[in-house]
Order: sequence, then C-alpha cells, then structure tokens
Amino acid sequence: MRNQPLSPLDAPTTSSWIDLDLPTARLALLAGMMCLPLVGVALRMVQVQTTLADALLSGWNNTTESTQQLPSRAGRILSADGVVLADVHPRFDLLVDYRWLEEPPHPDWLRREALARLPRTERKNAAARTAAETDVLHDRDALWSQLSELLAVPPSELRQRRIAIQSRIETMRTAVETRRTQQHEEWEIQPLRLADGWTGIWSTLVHELTTPPRRDQDPIILKEELQPHPIATDVPQQVAATVHSLPHRFRGAEVRVADVRTYPQGSLASHVLGLRRPLRPDDEAPPGITSLGESGLERTYDLRLRGQNGERRIVRNRQGEAIEESETRPAIDGHDLQLTLHAQLQQTAERLLDRALEMAAPTIPDDPTDGALPTQPPVGGTLLIMNTRTGELLVAATAPRIDQTVLQHPTTEQWDEIQNDPRRPLFNRLTHAALPPGSVFKLLTSIALLESQTITPDEPRFCQGYLDEPDRNRCYVYRRYQTGHGELMLADALSQSCNVYFFQSARDMGAMPLVTWAARCGFGQPTGIDLPGEAAGHVPHPARLKPGERWYPGSTLQLAIGQGSLTATPLQILRLVAAIANDGILVSPRLVGGSDATAVPDPLVPGSGPQAGTLQTIQGLHLETLTAIRDGMRLAVNHPKGTGRLAYCDEVAIAGKTGTAETGGERPDHAWFAGYLPADAPRYAVVVILEHGGSGGHTAAPIVKQLAQEMFHLDLIPSSRESQARP
Repeated sequence: MRNQPLSPLDAPTTSSWIDLDLPTARLALLAGMMCLPLVGVALRMVQVQTTLADALLSGWNNTTESTQQLPSRAGRILSADGVVLADVHPRFDLLVDYRWLEEPPHPDWLRREALARLPRTERKNAAARTAAETDVLHDRDALWSQLSELLAVPPSELRQRRIAIQSRIETMRTAVETRRTQQHEEWEIQPLRLADGWTGIWSTLVHELTTPPRRDQDPIILKEELQPHPIATDVPQQVAATVHSLPHRFRGAEVRVADVRTYPQGSLASHVLGLRRPLRPDDEAPPGITSLGESGLERTYDLRLRGQNGERRIVRNRQGEAIEESETRPAIDGHDLQLTLHAQLQQTAERLLDRALEMAAPTIPDDPTDGALPTQPPVGGTLLIMNTRTGELLVAATAPRIDQTVLQHPTTEQWDEIQNDPRRPLFNRLTHAALPPGSVFKLLTSIALLESQTITPDEPRFCQGYLDEPDRNRCYVYRRYQTGHGELMLADALSQSCNVYFFQSARDMGAMPLVTWAARCGFGQPTGIDLPGEAAGHVPHPARLKPGERWYPGSTLQLAIGQGSLTATPLQILRLVAAIANDGILVSPRLVGGSDATAVPDPLVPGSGPQAGTLQTIQGLHLETLTAIRDGMRLAVNHPKGTGRLAYCDEVAIAGKTGTAETGGERPDHAWFAGYLPADAPRYAVVVILEHGGSGGHTAAPIVKQLAQEMFHLDLIPSSRESQARP
C-alpha cells in the first residue's frame, strides 16, 4: 500500500532516477522549476554588472560638447599724426523670435508654449491649458510694451517693423506654396496607357516609381519662421545689458553682439582705406575669421588687421550643467596699422579738391598758361604728396569720394544716387586712373633728348608758333595770339611749355629713345604702391603695334608732348618728379611706413611691380641732365612767362611743370601740375590732376600753392624762399 509506514529510503530501487510518485520528488521538481528563472535573472544581473555596465550607465553619464566663440578685435588704422581713421566698436542688435512677433499668433506655437508651462498632471486639463495660453499672450503683449519703453520707440513703429518682417516671410511662404502646387500638378497619377502598347505601360511604370508621393497635408514651415529677426540694430549697450540680464521679462528676445568697422573721419582717405566687410558663407577663410578686407589698405593688409576669434570647449552633463571648460583656440586681436598719411594735411588736400570740383575756373584775360579754360567744373581729381627719398605718401587725396559709413549699409536711394553720379565717386582715381599726361611728360622727353645727345641744355631752337604748317602741330600761344615763343633753350621750353621746341627735337631724335626712357622711368608698369588693383598705363611702342595699326611720324611728335595713345597714372608722374628731385632714384610709393611696411602679407599681383617703398637707380641718367631739367621747372613757377606761375608761394620755393592734356571731342582738357618743394632742397614731390579741369597752370597750380602754405604752417617744411625778389 502507498501509505505504509516505511521510509522512502528503504523502498526498493527502480529503474527511473527519480520517482515522481514520491512527494519529495515532486517538491524538488517544483523547487527546481521555481529556481530556474531566478538563475537566469542572476546570470543576467552578473552580465549587467560586468560586461554591460558601461553600456547601460553611459546614458546616465552622457555629456554634450559645445563650443563658444571668444571675440577678437580687428586692428585700427591710424594716420602719421595719430588720428584714428578706422576703428572697431561692438554693435548690439536686438532680435525677437518670429513666433513672438507673428500676428495672429501661430496656434501650434501657442499650444506648445502653454503646455511647457504646465506640469504633466495638468496638461490634459482644458481649463488649465486655456489659462496658460492666456498667460502666454499676456507675456507677449508685455514684451512689446517693455521693448517700446526700453528702446524709446512708439508702439506703432514697432508694430510696423513686425508687420514688415511678417510680410516678407509670408511672401516667401506664398512663393514656396506656389512652387509646390505646380509640382503637384506634375505628380498627378497617370492612367495606364494601354492604347500606347508596351511604351505606354513602361512610361506609366517609370512615372509611378520615380515620382515622390504627394504631401498635400504637410504644413510648410520656413526656417525663417524658426529664427529670431532684428527689431532694432546698434542699440545702446545699456539696452543690451537690460535684455540680457532679465531674460524672464524679455521672453523671445535676444541680443547679438558683432564687431563693426567704423570710420570716425567719414570720407577722409576713403579710397585709401577701403572697406572691411563681414564674412560671407561662400568665403574661404580660416576658422575664427569674421571679416575680410574688401578694398584698399583693408585688403592689402588684411592678414595684419583682421583678428581671429578664439574658441572655448564646454562639456555639459545631462542636466545641462557645465562640468568642464577649456580654451581650444585663443583669441588673437588684429594689429594696428600706422600710415604715412598726415591727417590734417590730407583733410586740407581733400577740401581743396572738393572746392575745385564745385566750380569752373574764371576767365583771366591775356593768360599765358598752356591750355583752354574749362566752362564746367572738373569731374574728378587726385592730389599726391610723397617724400622724395623714402616714397612715403603724406597725402593721397581723391575726389569725389563716398563716406565709408554710407558704403557699409547704403539705402536703395543712396546706392542709386551713387551709381547714377556721372563723376563716378566709387572709382579709385589714385590707383585706377590712367590718363594722357600732356605737357608734364615733357620732363621725360627732356631726359631722352639730353641723354641721347639730341640737344644740349644751352642749344637754342626757334619757335614760330607751329612746326611746319600753321594749322597743325602748334603751340598754345599761336592758337591764341598768332605768335610763337621765339628762340628758346631747354629751360625756357620747359617753363613756357613750348610744343614746337619738343616737336623739332623729337623729330630729330626718333621714337625709340622716348620709349626706352619711359620704361626706365617706370611708365607702362605699376609703381608697386601697397594698394590693390593699380593700373599700369600705356606707352605706345613702334615695334609693338596691334594688327592694323601704323606708326606715323606724327605719332612720335604726339608722344613727345604726352598725347596720342600714351596714358600715365598720377603715381607714375609722381615717381618721375621725385626722381628728378632726388638725383635719379626711382622710389615706389607706400602708405605704411616703418616695420609695418615689410609686413605686407600677400603680393597684390605677382610680378606687377616693385614692392612698396623699394628704391631703384635709373640706369644711365646723369646729374647734368637732372640739373638742366630742374632749372626749367624752377623757371616754370618763378618766371613771369612760366606756365606754373600761379603756384608761386612766398613762404616756400616750388619747382614744377604744368600740363594740359587734350581729351578730344568737346570735353575740356585735363589739368596737371607736377613738381617738388622746397625747390632748393627738395623734400616732397607733388602731383595734382583735375579731370577735364582745363589749364594745368590755371586750375591745378593754385592748389599746389595753397597746399605748400599749409605745409609751411604745419612745420612740415621750413621756409626756403630764395633771397631774390620775385621776378
């Protein structure tokens, strides 16, 4: 019987290893079945604590890395006398998120803002949601009320700014929706074209497989709708600090800081300085660069002037707390740039040019100067003063020009006015203007004549007023008074600017010495000034004519007096008179002096000319030649018949040469004056050019006189007036 009082251990053995009929066996089996899952759990716990620990805990230890820009400052540009010409100051712009200015408010945005203010337990409560939405709208109204008070701007004006932004965004959205509608019309399902056979079936199959599905219900959300937009720019620092320090009062508003290039002196030396602009997305620049020099010295010395923003690495935990900060790249400020320009003298020069461009020269009876008087104001001008030994420019003035501040952010009306100005104020006449030099080129012709031994300084030539025929190749005095200059030597011919003297001499000499000496003196090539885009001018060459061109005997005569197809830049003429004054050293003009001059980071144009400030001896030029030419330049200003006598100055002796370059047609001539001062101890070379300004002796020479007087009063040059009375 099964209930016999016997111990299971005494029971006879069976063939099975366990007897399920025994109660203990069943209990053991039940215990094993209950423990088996626990064993799996234990094994899993061991695996989690060992092999999977790092993977499972990584979520809790996750950190995020971000970078923060460390601002840098661009270098300043200063004049030689310490005036700040280009500076940097921080600009604070106030921006508001688009959803906070949109009217009426976007329902999805309003709902999200309301839910974000509620705890999870109340988000399904309709009354709580309605109350939260009311709070959001109240905060939005309060934002605009506080901004109006903070900015001292009427609410109506802020509303107009909001409407303008929203109108622009909605116009963009309408354009996108129109394009999507047009695409949907092309995406319509095409019926199976069985009538076309296999071709129709294949076309339908390709259309269905390659055409994306329609998404008519997907809302269009532009990225501009998710971004803040400027409501006020260049706000005071106090306003920016208030918004930044009270984020709970100005929800949806933020302040952005940017360094802005400023030009405190307005249009002073604007073509020299150039412009610096913010970096564009398509610009290639090293990390941390936020602005680039676009023109002028800003471009030439960009690597020296521009700063490089630093970068800070910030590590945050899951709660957004910063747990580690390190500087991965230091901020590097740009270096200041000291120019050779004298700000006060530059200002005087620009004022003189501006005045010259406002009026035509008055008529003076019996004026012996070499050219016709203009009947209208000049269209532009350039005035240069350079140290004859070092090439340092004291003045580099142009007119007309535009205030740099206006050029940074011109309005539509301002830009249209600038573009439609026939005087071309954006044209940089300092480096880009290449004009016929007229009679100032006779200085170069004199060098060629003397060095080729075609003439001697004391060899007389007779001027009857014209070369061969009375109606061609004439002097100005013949055109006006029907008489010639009579017997002249070189100094007289230079001082009175006798065309016939140089016609006769050039015909005897030929064209090649002229072309050769023009190349030696730097014509037809850039001077190497440290500004970008310098023009080279053009020197015609008998052996380098274009197809269809011929070199006529008259071509040599025109070249000798600076006419024909010859063009030269004011900088090239400046180098020539400096070389005459400094015993034959050809210097390259420069605007940055001292150690900064060697820091030009990039060559402007490879092979375009010598580096700024370099010196070059003009080969084959003798001192006797220069002495003879200097005598003529001195007489041009000091002799009663000199064409440059209106440049005569009691305080400072001036030597120079006038030029009146014919332009053709009915337009007035170009007016030139080129010279140096003081005449007895040359220190500075000077060039004035008035485009369509008429007579060089009448309109350009008086400007040099006023400039010399200003230099004397500024103690830039000592008085060197010769002891003899004015002739």
